[in-house]
Amino acid sequence: MVFMDYRDYMNQNNTESDLKLPSFLYAMPLSPTRVFFEETCLASRPAMPFEPLKKRLLARLKKLGVQISHLYEEEWSYIPVGGSLPNTTQKHLGFGAAASMVHPATGYSVVRSLSEAPSYAAAIASCLKDENGDGAIMPYQLSTKNAASRAWETLWPQERKRQRVFFLFGLELILQLNIDGTRMFFETFFQLPEWMWKGFLGARLSSIDLIWFALVMFIMAPNYMRYCLIKHLMFDPSGAKLMQTYAGL
Repeated sequence: MVFMDYRDYMNQNNTESDLKLPSFLYAMPLSPTRVFFEETCLASRPAMPFEPLKKRLLARLKKLGVQISHLYEEEWSYIPVGGSLPNTTQKHLGFGAAASMVHPATGYSVVRSLSEAPSYAAAIASCLKDENGDGAIMPYQLSTKNAASRAWETLWPQERKRQRVFFLFGLELILQLNIDGTRMFFETFFQLPEWMWKGFLGARLSSIDLIWFALVMFIMAPNYMRYCLIKHLMFDPSGAKLMQTYAGL
């Protein structure tokens, strides 16, 4: 399997679009004769059109010497990332992407959704029973209001909000990097201890772990990337939001 391949398959003969909107390759064998290939733009604003991604994928595979004998299936998709948190005072509940559970810096969401579904459902169920615990159902209006409040608190406690604002900081940084900066970022990223980069991708790092993640990343990064990180923290609105949220303001 190939994961996030940002290598220069064009031997530096890149177009202006290639330089401004980097993309990478996923490759996953499905059988001895079938392989899933995907060209992905991690993040862009506005969203990158599909046609350039398809052209890049075909050019990349040609450069790699991959010959396609049969196309079984072709698909396109956008994954919205970032955005605001849901209104946690409302009684209408959401889950998964509808509750902003998509990882802002990666687009992943399935693992978190599956892991948090039991506690989310338990929070709702516990509030639909009366306080005596005899299984009687509370009046509809009161029970739904309490259940919604408990469910949102379970889904978005303050710790999760701190993690999210850190991921949003990373997303905004990625959006500002060109192809060279993006490659430099991920070269450093995958040199981190495995538990760190895997924890970041899987949203398993606590808000304190993420601070250590940032410090180690800064120490290991080339000087240019350090400059980008400091500049982003000091002057980008996501940097101010990060510091405010961690400070509890």
